[in-house]
Amino acid sequence: MRAIAPADDRSHFSPAKNAQAPGLTFRPVEDTLRDEIDGFRRHGLMP
Repeated sequence: MRAIAPADDRSHFSPAKNAQAPGLTFRPVEDTLRDEIDGFRRHGLMP
């Protein structure tokens, strides 16, 4: 078992191929972060 993958390992993810999928869109990261923070607040996990 190896603890660290070599540099040529295929574990790097690139969204380029997925961006070409029909109907797949990405939302701005700011919207995602805002929604996550709102969710934490709704559940009492942050003020």
